[in-house]
Amino acid sequence: MARRIIAPRFSCGFRRRLILVAASLAALVLIAPARSAHAASSAVILTGEEPGDPAARFAERLKYALAPLTTSFQQQEGGPAILARVLSDATLLGFAQRDGLAAFARENAEARATLEIYGEVPACVVALVRKDGAIHTRADLGAARRDGEKVTIDVGPAGGWTAATFSLLRDLDVVLTHSTTEHRGGLRALSRVLAGETDVLVVMAYEGTLDGTFADAIAAGALEPAPLFGQNLVHMGAVHGLLYRLGQVDLGRPGLFRAGRTHETVCTSLGVVVNARADAALAENVARVAVNGGLAWSSRRWLDEAVAYAGSAFDRAVIEARRAAASAASVAEPGIAWLTRFAAAPDSQFGKPEVRTVRNLKDDTE
Repeated sequence: MARRIIAPRFSCGFRRRLILVAASLAALVLIAPARSAHAASSAVILTGEEPGDPAARFAERLKYALAPLTTSFQQQEGGPAILARVLSDATLLGFAQRDGLAAFARENAEARATLEIYGEVPACVVALVRKDGAIHTRADLGAARRDGEKVTIDVGPAGGWTAATFSLLRDLDVVLTHSTTEHRGGLRALSRVLAGETDVLVVMAYEGTLDGTFADAIAAGALEPAPLFGQNLVHMGAVHGLLYRLGQVDLGRPGLFRAGRTHETVCTSLGVVVNARADAALAENVARVAVNGGLAWSSRRWLDEAVAYAGSAFDRAVIEARRAAASAASVAEPGIAWLTRFAAAPDSQFGKPEVRTVRNLKDDTE
């Protein structure tokens, strides 16, 4: 005998609640695409045109952290010029130093009301001098000023953040005004300092670390940091609305095992500048990235350092192996010696210039 299935009966109240739930789910399905489209609004990240612009690496981190938002890069003149671009176009994002933004806003009422900055990446100004040069301290600058001696200081590209920060600091300290600024930057400036043609090289150290090339020159004994920027600039900056602070810069090359030597100097910070008229979702995402440390080194920093150290260790091992081979070749047959010399320094390759101190050159002549 077949069983008769009796369909359950639902009360009117239950059916009404069921209809409301179904309607709510339908509304979520219809609204979700609109919300996704709003959240995925695009943005353009400005970077400087100069080779080795430090903002480039922060732009890459910002692009990665903002995913899945659609972002792209656009190169233009770096430094404070980026502030004017972001002020005029709410779809643009740019990296700026807080001291430069404060100076820009001081002269521009619209900027004070429109430009916002998020992020606190340490940006410290470092003066580098030749170890055997005449200028080493602020007192040396003062003595040169009294004696009427010319002092040259390279601050990188005229429109860059290093030049902007040095200009602000020079306005705060009369001793720094006694200098002639040069605008080469990079390896050209480094070469001129080592040759004694330029007295001081000023650079910005971001995230508390110095560029590896300068760190190598310090490790080789050719350069040393000069304490030209001290507590007096922090006090004078506060009077003029420039919130500087003292900070530590690691002078060793970034890696798993650092030299551990640090240098105290004046610091500001680097952040992302956003137009207050920008899309609210975009501005909120930028602030989230900055507050959560998305502009700093990734959580894989230990792996990055391990890889960097392994690479440097491998380079040292190759150098030692070549030296050993060259030594052995001196007592070997001529054919092997020729082959070893070619492998150690082939004519078709350019080697790194050797950084040699004046003391070493003197020893060679004795």
